[in-house]
Amino acid sequence: MRRIGTMTDRLGECPTWDDEASRLLRIDVIGRRLTACDANGGHTVDSELPAMPGSFALRPAGGMIIAYRPRLALRDADGRETPIAPPPDWDAERERFNDGACDVRGRFWVGTMDRRFKEPVGALYCIDADLKIRRMQGGIGLSNGIAWTADSATMFHCDSRPGVIHAYDFDPDTGTLANRRVFMAPTPTIGLPDGCAVDTDGCLWFAAPETGQVIRLDPDGRVERRVPTPASKPTSVVFGGANLRTLFITSMQPLEGEPRETDGAVFALEAPTSGVPKRRFASQVRA
Repeated sequence: MRRIGTMTDRLGECPTWDDEASRLLRIDVIGRRLTACDANGGHTVDSELPAMPGSFALRPAGGMIIAYRPRLALRDADGRETPIAPPPDWDAERERFNDGACDVRGRFWVGTMDRRFKEPVGALYCIDADLKIRRMQGGIGLSNGIAWTADSATMFHCDSRPGVIHAYDFDPDTGTLANRRVFMAPTPTIGLPDGCAVDTDGCLWFAAPETGQVIRLDPDGRVERRVPTPASKPTSVVFGGANLRTLFITSMQPLEGEPRETDGAVFALEAPTSGVPKRRFASQVRA
């Protein structure tokens, strides 16, 4: 595993590989920043964001959809933003947006969490290309990583509180979920699952901030490998680079205590197989 670049984030999240530009993008939630760089961490470009971001997804014609903690927006490449109306049952006093990702048809899935980290008031939402928002699942404590298998038949969703990963049968044509089941139960030796990605072998990789590791689960949910990272709290993963064989890992600085020199850095791990690419948001609505 190698470190890429020299920058550090206070809370690095949502790493995204731009296959068209061969660039890695990520957000610093607390720093309110979007950073892009090449696969080695060079040619870095920073963009200041107007609020704390939770996640984003690129769009085919440029720009992105972005979930800030309190709101949703379309953002053009020049930084101009157009608000997206919140879900009708969205409770801004209790929940906030967090991690998100697009399915193979370009719908943006984003989860929410209890603003006070106490109750399972979070939900999982699906934003269609026409910006219609559907509430797909409730009772979530802290919604985090979302990813699909290469055939899109299964969707994984990490709920960091209580620390469970659910799997769903997924219909890519209708964007519907069925047969919710526990893929990984809360595991003290692993801790809370955060951001995740799937490889072409059907294995799920996820960051485990409490143990400083990246975990790979086989298609049956068994731990296939544990990869220690130089950071005390890795936060998320994405496949990128040539042939999507590099796993990029973001991390954060601890909220208390003295951080390590590597906390908040970005790392690269050469994976044993290729990954499933991140998809783009299909909406053609202009910001």
